Amino acid sequence: MSNIDITDLVGLVQVRPLAIGGGLVLALLYVLYLSALPKPLPGIPYDVKSSHRLLGDIPHFFVLEKAGRRIMEFWADVARRQQSPITQYFAGPFTKPVVIISDFRETKDLLMRRAKLLDHGSLNTGLWFGAIPHHFVGMPSSDPRYAKSKSLSNDLMTPSFLHNVSLPASYQKTLNFVRLWQLKARIANEQPFSALGDFNFLTGDIICAAALGILDEESDTVKHYNRLDASILPKGLATKRNQIYNFPEYKATGILEATHTIADSITGARTASMPKLYWFLTNLRPSVRKAQRQRTRILQKYIDRAHDSITQNGHGHKQDHGSSHRAAVDSIVSREIAAARKENRAQALSSPEIHDSLFGYVLGGQSTTHSVLSFMIRRLSVRQDVQSKLRKELYTLYAPAAAAKRNPTIDEFLAMRAPYLDAVIEETMRLNSTAPVLIREAMEDLDFLGYTIPRGTNIFCTLWGPSYDEPAFEVDESRRSKSSQAHRDETPADWTASGFAPAEFHPERWLVKDSDGKTVFDIKNGPTLGFGAGTRECWGKRLAYHELKLISTLLVWNFEFLPLPPDLVDEDVVDFFVAKPKRCFVRLRAVRR
Repeated sequence: MSNIDITDLVGLVQVRPLAIGGGLVLALLYVLYLSALPKPLPGIPYDVKSSHRLLGDIPHFFVLEKAGRRIMEFWADVARRQQSPITQYFAGPFTKPVVIISDFRETKDLLMRRAKLLDHGSLNTGLWFGAIPHHFVGMPSSDPRYAKSKSLSNDLMTPSFLHNVSLPASYQKTLNFVRLWQLKARIANEQPFSALGDFNFLTGDIICAAALGILDEESDTVKHYNRLDASILPKGLATKRNQIYNFPEYKATGILEATHTIADSITGARTASMPKLYWFLTNLRPSVRKAQRQRTRILQKYIDRAHDSITQNGHGHKQDHGSSHRAAVDSIVSREIAAARKENRAQALSSPEIHDSLFGYVLGGQSTTHSVLSFMIRRLSVRQDVQSKLRKELYTLYAPAAAAKRNPTIDEFLAMRAPYLDAVIEETMRLNSTAPVLIREAMEDLDFLGYTIPRGTNIFCTLWGPSYDEPAFEVDESRRSKSSQAHRDETPADWTASGFAPAEFHPERWLVKDSDGKTVFDIKNGPTLGFGAGTRECWGKRLAYHELKLISTLLVWNFEFLPLPPDLVDEDVVDFFVAKPKRCFVRLRAVRR
């Protein structure tokens, strides 16, 4: 004892607290590390390597990007790797697993017959709340604001409103576009040119005509037409028909310009691990703030115009769904005028609810229609047989218009069914889905194929991959829900028995013979969920279908989409707010009648 120096004792006393403190810090860091790791749901297949790293499955996105593939292909890839119709995905530290469903039959059953077990959920809310927080599209059904928000738009998808208001407005704007392309066809002289920008103008015009009642002088298509001077632009040469003709490019203006900026901000929210922080920072960006101010100012102009027209004409809310209305804004303003009168309060025509209701209409309608239209025209340029068959159907259906060498009228269009056109549109959406998944959230513990999905779990239902453009996974029928078993024969589980390869473009797969022997379009002939299903299916589905049919009819009626040179043909896709072709060229020849 006497041999121990007092300084040694002091050193030991000093070192021990440091060692203990360091050990505690390391222990706390280790506990924090363990709590940050993914916590797999019991029984459901998953990537074991991903479960042992803080970033979970996120490194797979980098692998896809490095390979030149779409990041959105990840969801179908997970199912293929695990060879299972149900898997789970780990989004990073401190996040709950997301369940991925890759089975059409069970997805449809959940959405349509077990819908009470699901809601839109937190991930959908995170996607939309920074852009249109007062629109029902981003609200769970349990949100007390949901019913009121949706009631503002109640009339807008009724057949009478679509037929009397929305489609006649869109028809005129499409004719303006036909005139633009007739001019471009003459100038380009069968040289190819890019169509993506033109389709932006067209889809912006038709949705703004339906939503806001824009006049021709407010149309981007008309402005574009007026800027083109055929006397100055060089005429395309027959010797250069494999070379791109570069028309002057014009930027979108007004509400369409604001729509593009805000849509881009929503694109970023899709992959944000902390949506609230993402939106807080994004909405501070000068470009986004400018777009928000721009959309508010422009929408208020149309709201005020609608209010003045309604009050001058002495109309309140009409029960005939649109006889006095020119656009959706008239219906929404009429509803607010009537509600204010009934509740004995001031009209709230500048409210965020009305603004978001209108902007959500424009945002969703323009983006979706642009996506499907671009993919379809790109396919028609490649599949000359499909294009010819479609044009033949249209000329037969609208024989009086063909004989008179004129366009079908809006009344003729609304009165006619075109099964092959329906099939072309549906086949395009099957192979070129605008979104990779439908997002829902389990509202209670959910049994799915014998697995338990806990309450509060977000669910991604894939829209391509197994079931849709490749064979479905084999599932023992006894594992399926009783409601799924009861509707087993309603729609095939995949396309393997259709006679057409699942991954190939064949509109004929949607056509059947009815009891009278007529060829008809059958949406139940195989798997598709492009617009969702059930109580929360895409609200604008009817408008989107009608507008796609209208545009397609008038374009195929007036133009031949000639074959493109091989270097301009590809299937590349970019994922913005919705999926769109990376390129879309056309070689036009105006149809001579």
